[in-house]
Amino acid sequence: MKFLKNFFKIILVMIVISLASSLLARIPTGRRMQTKGHDDTYELSGITDDAGLFDDKQFSQLEKEIKDTARAQEINIHVYVSGTARSDYATEEFANGTYDEMFGDDTDGVFLYLDFSGQFSAYDLLSCSGSSNVVHGPHIDEILDSVGLYLPASGETVYPDNVMLAIEEFCRQIEYYSKEYSGNVFEYTYDGSTGKYFYKQGGKFYCSYSKPPGLRRRIANAGCFVGFIAAILIYFIAKSRYRFKSKTNPMIYVVEGKTHFNEESDTFIRSYVTKHKIESSSSGGGSSRGGGGSHSSGGGGHVSGGRHR
Repeated sequence: MKFLKNFFKIILVMIVISLASSLLARIPTGRRMQTKGHDDTYELSGITDDAGLFDDKQFSQLEKEIKDTARAQEINIHVYVSGTARSDYATEEFANGTYDEMFGDDTDGVFLYLDFSGQFSAYDLLSCSGSSNVVHGPHIDEILDSVGLYLPASGETVYPDNVMLAIEEFCRQIEYYSKEYSGNVFEYTYDGSTGKYFYKQGGKFYCSYSKPPGLRRRIANAGCFVGFIAAILIYFIAKSRYRFKSKTNPMIYVVEGKTHFNEESDTFIRSYVTKHKIESSSSGGGSSRGGGGSHSSGGGGHVSGGRHR
């Protein structure tokens, strides 16, 4: 019975800790701001043909396709067809920087960079910002793989019609993952270059320099679970290790009718004296640790990824 009482006490304590940690995890900490939405006019959504691949008719067709997709999904979309050779790092910096210049930091949108510079290893990249970090960011590889099916390998002849098909497929992929996204499932992304987290809470998308509430709740619940298991193990180990045998009955050493006890006393064979040194109030000193904080600065946060072809 005593064992069951102690067991239920442990469970009750862990439940209280779990509920408290879940409530604390919901409280926002640090800098948090809503993502900045999108440009309602969609004037900047469209295409830049730096490589000169398309004629006026093709360009207008693609421009309309991209703007229609941007308006339907309520995000900014821009496709940049590059004819300039850049390294992988320079490509990512260019894509993220150009998006921020066009649409602003942490607005909702995507920026597709297609490399037709003629360099040996073409590098295509998709950069996501704002809510698209959460909605499209986890699917960058899938989107680029689908787009890449229509693009020539490095060094092969470039046919504008195929590139048009690739861009149209890109618009379909953006629409598909926008519809597939479920806000009921907790998802977040992290941009290591700016230290920003992106997540959805209460029907709104946020960017924050602190961990999102859902992530903190996961960590807290995991800690409670580990603590619960550890408490159970410690309890059983202690119970097993310190289980005492029943006392030996001294009467087994007594010969009946021949042994008589006339007197009883307590005799100690050892004694212990504990000494404590008393310090004066001025003899001791304190210790402290100090340190600076770290922070991230810069422009908008982007989840981006690329692929060579």
